Amino acid sequence: MSIQVKVIASITGIFVALFIGLFVLSQSLLLTSYEQLEQDFAQRDIERIQNVLEENRVVMLSVLETWAGWDDTYEFVQGNYPDYVDVNLADETMINLEINVLALLNAEGQLMVSRVYDLGEALALPPLTGSEPFLADARLITHPNEESVISGFMHLNGETALVVSLPIIRSDFTGPIEGTLLAVRYLDANKSALLSEELRLQMQVFDYNADSDNAILTAAKGSLIASGTVVTDVQNDTLISGYTRLDDLFGQPLAIVQADLEREIYARGLQTIQVMRIIILAMAVAVIGTVLLLLKTLVLDRVTQLSNEVDAIESRGTLNRRVTQTAQDEITHLASNINRMLGRLDQSQHTLTAKNDALALAVQQAQDASRLKSEFLSTMSHELRTPLNAIMGYSGIMLEGIGGELDVEAQRMVGSINDSSRHLLTLINDILDLSRIEAGRVEIVDEDIDLRMLMDKLHRQMGVLADQKNLHFDVHVEDDIPPFIRGDQERLTQILINLISNAIKFTPRGAVGIYALRNGNTLVLRVRDTGIGIPAHAQDYIFEEFRQVDGSSKRSHEGTGLGLAIVRKLAQAMGGGVSVQSTLGSGSIFTLSLPLREGAGDLASEPVNAEQLN
Repeated sequence: MSIQVKVIASITGIFVALFIGLFVLSQSLLLTSYEQLEQDFAQRDIERIQNVLEENRVVMLSVLETWAGWDDTYEFVQGNYPDYVDVNLADETMINLEINVLALLNAEGQLMVSRVYDLGEALALPPLTGSEPFLADARLITHPNEESVISGFMHLNGETALVVSLPIIRSDFTGPIEGTLLAVRYLDANKSALLSEELRLQMQVFDYNADSDNAILTAAKGSLIASGTVVTDVQNDTLISGYTRLDDLFGQPLAIVQADLEREIYARGLQTIQVMRIIILAMAVAVIGTVLLLLKTLVLDRVTQLSNEVDAIESRGTLNRRVTQTAQDEITHLASNINRMLGRLDQSQHTLTAKNDALALAVQQAQDASRLKSEFLSTMSHELRTPLNAIMGYSGIMLEGIGGELDVEAQRMVGSINDSSRHLLTLINDILDLSRIEAGRVEIVDEDIDLRMLMDKLHRQMGVLADQKNLHFDVHVEDDIPPFIRGDQERLTQILINLISNAIKFTPRGAVGIYALRNGNTLVLRVRDTGIGIPAHAQDYIFEEFRQVDGSSKRSHEGTGLGLAIVRKLAQAMGGGVSVQSTLGSGSIFTLSLPLREGAGDLASEPVNAEQLN
């Protein structure tokens, strides 16, 4: 993918993410704020309804107080003013007072007169009979003193009504109380319509205690119980409702007042958010276009040109060419750095060519030297082995007394000659083996190996050396190892002899053992001793050539430092490895790990002394 595509994708992705973020932000914050503002206005409208209802109660009470505290009314309930009804209680009076029911009772609670009027239809209705339950309700018609006032809401004739009850007294507000003035104003559909028009909202009144199939109204009732006197509920995208509870004269829940409001604020909020999104989208498109144009002109085109010039230099291999430098900015600085780099690469190429020529000459010389070394070692080993074998042979004959009896001193000197010759021959063999391994001239033979027979031979051969130092020599082969395995028997024997010889050499007393076990598809051979051990720092380099634990000329044990190096190289050549674990003063464990491949040899080819192996 080109930089231009990546940049376009990145910038577009950033603005898309920004747009989505602003979309979510506007949805979660702005719209939520509008909704909260809308709910606040709805609550205020409900509070306006509460205030209007309270204002109606106060006005109705104030007007009726003048009727209850009036000498004409006082004289009428005493039976002294028979023309009172004709003079004062015409239909216009009910309309002016804005009440549906007016009843005057005397001191004994008897109904003296009543007027019933339908304000919505402007129609007088039959008067009360006197048997209505509310006329006998002592809580409404009984006043303990002249200042007593009863006003509030209650249920009358299946409607929620505003009720005012006042004691009838003289115009100077003195008693005794001669009766009760009772007035009722129904909160019916007509009154709800008038209040809705006055408040510019849709208002309805529902019986609080009536069963309702309206789930929304039931939920509002529950919310009023849980949270307070005013709650709001969103009906849909165009309508929000507010609810408040009316309590009756005695403090009990009476009715639920519902006000339905158009969601104008919410609609304005949606319009605002939509306009804002369009503006943001337009700005994003404009910014993306401008940024991409500037980016293409100032950066991408120049980077593309720079890349093409570098590709041309790379494809032709002409490091003496240079890229174009134009304006003074970061890209020009990059081009300048590329030119300097090309100059250094050109110089380095010439230097490298010269060094490669010198290296090729050195490699050729090294190969010639290695060949000469191998030829020299091969020749020297042959030339040295011949006299050494003669020295070893004649010194051995002299030690056996075939050439004549030797005194003690002569035997000591001849024995020293024989031992030194053998040591020198071992050194020559080690150097020759290492030279062959490094030259890659050691061939690993893949053949069947009877491991138990091999271990038996090692037990017999190396047991002699162990017996000379009074060491216990143990050999053990686990039963799960196949009778025959595949490998190079000669090289395996060479490795084990080297490890066992070292173990015997560096173990003054105790025991030496070799153990063969199986670990999955790996053959594990461990040579364990109770000797002097190897210091921790020496375990890191003990397998290196010509490295010994004690490299001084005064060391107590002879050696060239080649044995373990040969062991490691042979183990690696056979596809395995060798490691060591040792504690100074407590002995060592050398572990040889080789791939375990089962052979198909003849089990009866040679008997094995199982007692010696286990």
